[in-house]
Amino acid sequence: MKGMPYLYEASYHSKTNEKILDEAQRFTTKHMTDYVNNSKNSKDEKLGKLISRALELPLHWTESRMEARWYTDYFETSIVAEDINDSDLLRFAKLDYNMLQANYQDELKELSRWWKRIQWAEKFSFARGRLIECFYWSLGCNFGPEFKYARSVLAAVGAFLTTIDDIYDVYGTLEELELLTKLTKSWDAADLDQPGP
Repeated sequence: MKGMPYLYEASYHSKTNEKILDEAQRFTTKHMTDYVNNSKNSKDEKLGKLISRALELPLHWTESRMEARWYTDYFETSIVAEDINDSDLLRFAKLDYNMLQANYQDELKELSRWWKRIQWAEKFSFARGRLIECFYWSLGCNFGPEFKYARSVLAAVGAFLTTIDDIYDVYGTLEELELLTKLTKSWDAADLDQPGP
């Protein structure tokens, strides 16, 4: 049963009508579900926990840093850690995670200072303050340390778009929104070639 989740994960990389992997997915899903249902009172509850996690979402559909944290905690407390026989690998995974978290915290501090400096929240007090959520979303797209700039740009764009959404949903009158929409459409690159009024 320990190898079943690996086949299950691999089956999600199939292309359309790839019968062998489709069959593997059905087979592993059935047997893994049966195992989880029958292992609630079993001594190997840890393996059941791992299989339940795999059945929730395939690994490549998840946010990789959060999954890394879950697996680090799992291997630290489970029987499977004894199978690894390499506590250095577990220590390295924890160190990597903690170092990256420290980088993210520094980036978020820098982004928050910038946000405060431009006084966006004060100028648009009706808008939702979603800078942290937008930063977290950018982490899902670009979690590597080399993508610091991309994360900050994505977080800022997301926060700006949230404000624009709130202008349309909460703040603007119909006439103001029609004017804003007209102005936004005039920014279209295709309209640049059109003669003016």
